[in-house]
Amino acid sequence: MTDYAGKTCKACGKNIWAGDEVVTCPSCGETYHKMCWENMAVCKNCGEKTGHEEGDKFDKYVAERREVLQEAKEKSTRQADHTKVSSEIWTSVYSGGLFSNIGSKLKTVAWVITLLGIALGILLVIVLGVMDEDLIILGLLIGLTVAVISWISSFALYGFGELISSSQKTVWILSEILKNKKE
Repeated sequence: MTDYAGKTCKACGKNIWAGDEVVTCPSCGETYHKMCWENMAVCKNCGEKTGHEEGDKFDKYVAERREVLQEAKEKSTRQADHTKVSSEIWTSVYSGGLFSNIGSKLKTVAWVITLLGIALGILLVIVLGVMDEDLIILGLLIGLTVAVISWISSFALYGFGELISSSQKTVWILSEILKNKKE
């Protein structure tokens, strides 16, 4: 038995796989799927009549199917173009304005929160110390607590800013690698 696996059926354009029922044209030896052969009027290679009068319907079906596939391909291309434009718009928004260098902005805000907390703590010590000398110990405790809380609370914000900065660097490096691969 001859193995036709790997050949392409000229009627439908699909591969013939091992185990598929096949028919060969008696005139030229071209290989077809059995179902394709039975639905053709003539051999696509040499024009030999297949003995199946309904074959013209199959040819029309194949033509219609190819049109549907072509339309799907064009639609997919249009969607890819739309996605590319959306990506370019997002990139332009992300790379400029409020979101540019957001990681370092978050780290700066974390530092400002820490410094404001320390300043507020010192201010509380001074205010409570001026009001009453007996409250100076309480003022020191409250001032120290405010300063430490603001310092600790800024850790998460600073860490998040660092994470964003590192991610942006990684994205930039990967995009450069991909650009170099394309070239």
